Amino acid sequence: MEKGKRRNFTPKQLLDEAQQQKAALAQLGGWQRNAMLASSCGAALAWWGLTGGGARFAFGIAGALLTLAGILCAAVIGLGIRNGHRNIERLLQAAESN
Repeated sequence: MEKGKRRNFTPKQLLDEAQQQKAALAQLGGWQRNAMLASSCGAALAWWGLTGGGARFAFGIAGALLTLAGILCAAVIGLGIRNGHRNIERLLQAAESN
């Protein structure tokens, strides 16, 4: 969309968009939960693996990497959820002002 041009949406369209975004945020919440679960499993694997030696140590390193990846994914998804909630609020305010 070109700068300075805005498309006018009806309140119904804005409410429909807000509803669709709420559904998308619910799905993101599930992904965030799965990322936190992966990081928890990775932490348990890291603790188990890093207390041993040999091949078990390699599982510990993999667990630590899984923990780090899970935490990073959960954080990024959490940021998206927070921004999504802000966007929904803006949509609802725009629908009320129309």
